[in-house]
Amino acid sequence: VDVNTAQQPTEIKMANLAELQRLCIAPAVGTAAVLMSTIFGIQKFAKMRYPKGFKNPYEPWKEEQSDALVLRGFKATQNTAEWTTYTVPWIWMLTLYGPAVPFVGQFTDVTVVALSLVYAYANLKYVDGYMSSADGRMPMFKLRTNAFKGLAFGSMIAMAFSLSSMVL
Repeated sequence: VDVNTAQQPTEIKMANLAELQRLCIAPAVGTAAVLMSTIFGIQKFAKMRYPKGFKNPYEPWKEEQSDALVLRGFKATQNTAEWTTYTVPWIWMLTLYGPAVPFVGQFTDVTVVALSLVYAYANLKYVDGYMSSADGRMPMFKLRTNAFKGLAFGSMIAMAFSLSSMVL
């Protein structure tokens, strides 16, 4: 894509935009799924918290806001928000460098979308599981962690292949 497209005809600009959109659809879908799973989890927590009259800021250490279910919901949504910031960059890195991996690189877009959707599903169910019990979070925590590992380790492997192709 030419960075100086201001002087190019509109058709070329639109072709460049269409190509950029095609290249970015997999990580865009993955990012949207992960972000929305975090937002929906926070909304579940809010629906449980506000009817009990808990005010902002949430202060679970105060007796009038002490409730085990609400506290677990708070912990769950904090965890999902934290891990979203770690996960989204890996989605984009795997998309960018995945094609450098021989044989499997051609499946990068499908891999990114699949791992992102598994992560998002597990992220949502993790909040439900944690709100039911502390142990209830573990099955979806493990599934989410495995999807994260696929994105992170896949990215690192892909970056190694990309770097080796530049150096060798």
